[in-house]
Amino acid sequence: MLYTGLILKRGTNFIKENNSYIIKGPLGNSLRILINNNVLIIENKLTLLVQSYNKRLFFLYFKLLKQKVIGVLFGFRKKLRLEGLGFIAVFEDGVLVLKLGFSHVIRVVVPKTLKVFIKKRKRITVLGSDLNEITQFSLKLRNYKSPEIYKGKGVRYFRERLKLKIGKKV
Repeated sequence: MLYTGLILKRGTNFIKENNSYIIKGPLGNSLRILINNNVLIIENKLTLLVQSYNKRLFFLYFKLLKQKVIGVLFGFRKKLRLEGLGFIAVFEDGVLVLKLGFSHVIRVVVPKTLKVFIKKRKRITVLGSDLNEITQFSLKLRNYKSPEIYKGKGVRYFRERLKLKIGKKV
């Protein structure tokens, strides 16, 4: 059975090099996507047609290409929240400075493809065109001080729900 799917490519340019694609858009370039030989990609002026007989390969490449097009057109964002007394985030010259209750300050270099905004010194917003890079960077920030299970202090995703444990009863 032949699986086919259309991706609209308004405002983007697809550059094909051998078996790989690079997608360029108003928010930047995507990383190179290597295409398997079992997947056929046909490029028109307005659409990108993805075809394959293998169901798994079709959905993999269709989802990847669609994600990259959305990323270079609209971008993605992740929001983080610092929860705890004295936890502060400051952005200085491409370096994110975090005070997370340790005896030292944590300095994180922000990649050039990402933008970081800080609101009220407690909320961090990471913007970019590549969802994988945003997710990895926000996970790196979260791993510096992941939320504890008793009080909930730490770096959380914005609407993350934590199930807090009850402490020791006397």
